[in-house]
Amino acid sequence: MFTRDFAFRKTLMEPMRTKLTKILEPAATFVRHRHIWNPKNWHVKKQVVPQLEKDGNRPHFYYYAIKYNTFTSTTWYPFWRILNFFYFTITNWSNGVFYFGWWVTQGPLSLRALLSRHPYYASKRVDSQTGKIVDDPDSKIKPLIVGLADLWKSIRESRNRFEREPETGTINHHMHTH
Repeated sequence: MFTRDFAFRKTLMEPMRTKLTKILEPAATFVRHRHIWNPKNWHVKKQVVPQLEKDGNRPHFYYYAIKYNTFTSTTWYPFWRILNFFYFTITNWSNGVFYFGWWVTQGPLSLRALLSRHPYYASKRVDSQTGKIVDDPDSKIKPLIVGLADLWKSIRESRNRFEREPETGTINHHMHTH
């Protein structure tokens, strides 16, 4: 009796185990990403580059931010379709509210861009050398009021420059400007 069990374990158990583990693997994996709204909650990671710096002693590294939470569901669990629908709904709703909220409050056509008196930065980024979250210089937004003030300042300077020039024509400067 034990010899038959031992022979089974020796010859057939490993091939059956590999066949059964293939069956146990999920047929599909679904991954959803939800944007992290507050930049203070981003996960800042340090990446080491395998190349060495010029002195040869210290490895080169940089920092980057993970701006999304990841949700994974597979077909392995019972009721995986319900879980997948839940993740799909939550992540799409959250991302949609985030981007709509960002556009309304921070974007180039936002309320802040229409009503603010000072330029502002619409987004943040991670400084790759220090790992600190800083304003993104590429996202500087000049509000409408600031743009109009700059326009009128430029017009005023052009008029003053025009008025300071000596009159060389038959019609004087005051006739041109009025």
